[in-house]
Amino acid sequence: MVNVLMSTYNGEKYLVDQLDSIFGQSYQDFVLYVRDDGSKDHTIAILKEYQSQLERPDQMIIFSESNIGFCNSFFRLLQMSEEGDYWTFSDQDDIWYPDKLKHAVEWMENGKNEIPRMFHSGIVFADENMNILRKYEIGNYDFCFQKAITSSIFYGFSMMINRTLRNELLKCDPKHIFYHDWFIGMIVTGFGEYYFSNQVDAAHRIHQSNTSAVSLKSKLPLLKKIFSGDLYYEMQAVEFKRVFGSRLSLADQRVLELFDLSSKKWRKAIKKVFYFKRWNPRLFEECGIRFLMLIGKV
Repeated sequence: MVNVLMSTYNGEKYLVDQLDSIFGQSYQDFVLYVRDDGSKDHTIAILKEYQSQLERPDQMIIFSESNIGFCNSFFRLLQMSEEGDYWTFSDQDDIWYPDKLKHAVEWMENGKNEIPRMFHSGIVFADENMNILRKYEIGNYDFCFQKAITSSIFYGFSMMINRTLRNELLKCDPKHIFYHDWFIGMIVTGFGEYYFSNQVDAAHRIHQSNTSAVSLKSKLPLLKKIFSGDLYYEMQAVEFKRVFGSRLSLADQRVLELFDLSSKKWRKAIKKVFYFKRWNPRLFEECGIRFLMLIGKV
């Protein structure tokens, strides 16, 4: 059984389209957990009306709570959904293709689920009207733990995780995690397993209100936070070291230690700037991250 986790916030405009695509899945052994993060529009009313019209209203569970931010909200959903085998995250404004859950479950059931495992669906980016803009592709990029510290190739709305990974996540303090999908990427590259499918199973809607950092423009607020002193790279690295540090290889432990800026800050900065391997799959962002390392912001 799959737990579908959706965090909503002022999502009235596109919410029904996403709900239709979830309940239109070919794989139906799931429960949708929705936690509203303090919406001020009609989101809650739409959710309750939709639930009332379901053939199985108990297949949708709604929580209306105060605003704590999307990352904390997804952690709350992970805590709330105790039963089941797999967990998958949902945005409030995308479209899932009919076999999204089916393909993810098939991969999950053909592996060793005693280790943290994550399946990532193929996706396309679309505009507000769901006109396809481009397919998201990673090519042959070798993504590993060292790169996962400073970048992420994964999007939460395309992930399915197993119980082992869900339990590992719940050992962490979400106040010290910037993005839950980024942190999942660190876990599966550090001591787990992931699969990135080429089969497109979801369309991610890009519009002014969503929070995914897809374009360079959408990342500007994050850069502003970095320059204002928000060391979220260090925050995540230190939290990962606290909970999982001993489970990494010695080489990965040494790299992770470079991001703990509590000591030898400038020595670590120089080592990161002149590190002989790539930190980021995109050249522009690779140059940017090394500059931020040089000035002590990463």
